[in-house]
Order: sequence, then structure tokens, then C-alpha cells
Amino acid sequence: MNVTQVSQACQSLIDSARNNAAEKNGATASAERNYATTMNENFIPDWFSYEATDVSDEGKIVKAEKEKFYKALHESHHNKKHPNPSTVWARVRGFGNVAQHGVEETTGAKHGKSPDLRITDDLVPLYKFLKRQDSLSDKQSIVLMYVGSALREGMGMDLNLIESGK
Repeated sequence: MNVTQVSQACQSLIDSARNNAAEKNGATASAERNYATTMNENFIPDWFSYEATDVSDEGKIVKAEKEKFYKALHESHHNKKHPNPSTVWARVRGFGNVAQHGVEETTGAKHGKSPDLRITDDLVPLYKFLKRQDSLSDKQSIVLMYVGSALREGMGMDLNLIESGK
């Protein structure tokens, strides 16, 4: 695919998916996912990775598509002014990234996390918190045991290093 010109057939598919996503206006994520998937299949590779400030030819084409999407969102909104099109565009970009690379993004994150990193980021602070408590109920003690086991056995972490803060 030529970077400076998207074929007319592909553009028609993108236009249709864009307009459908804008008309749904966040009521259904499936329209936004479909738009993202259509972009993945018919647009610039890894289009979702281009930032608004990118001045490359590809970045300019992605920015033009984003502006078309914003315009469609505004036109389809009940008062003709969508309150936050950048949030919807960010969601579409996230769906494109997940569909292309299979990496789930977390809320507020710029890039997706690997499952190992997500497990570590979530369980280590929980383990430390539970270990700092003066007393735990029976249920909480069981949770501590399983979290410790998951970190030690599942992730191969040394619990002594976690407890020492290293």
C-alpha cells in the first residue's frame, strides 16, 4: 500500500466503518472495534501508534483520518458537538492495538502491559500490604498464602526480596 494514497476501495470501507462508529456514538464498543479492525486491515500498518504531533507522511494521513472521525462524531451527536472526541479516538486506537498485537491496554496506560508485568504490578503491592498488617482474618491469611504462592511458584519471585523491598 502506498503511504501517500489509500486506495479508493479501502477508503470506502474505512468511511463506512468510521461513520457507523460515529453514529453509534459510544453506545456500543463493537462499532468502534469494527472501525479499528477495518483500519488495521486497510490503512497504514500500526496506524494506532502515530501520535497527533507526528509530522511524517504517515502521521499526517493518520491525523487526517482522526479529523474525519472527529467531524463524523460531531455531526452524529445530538447537539452537533461531541463533548470529548479524543476519548473515543483513544478507545478506537486501543482496540486497533489489541486487535493487531493482542495486548490489552489498561485504563490510563499509553501502552499495553504484558500479562507477566500486569501480574507483578498487581500482586506485589497486595502481598506487601498484607504482610504489613498487624493481624489478618482467616480469609485474609489464605489470600496472603495464595498471593505469595502465585508470586513464588508462578512467577519465580523470591518473597524475601519482595519483603525486604529490593
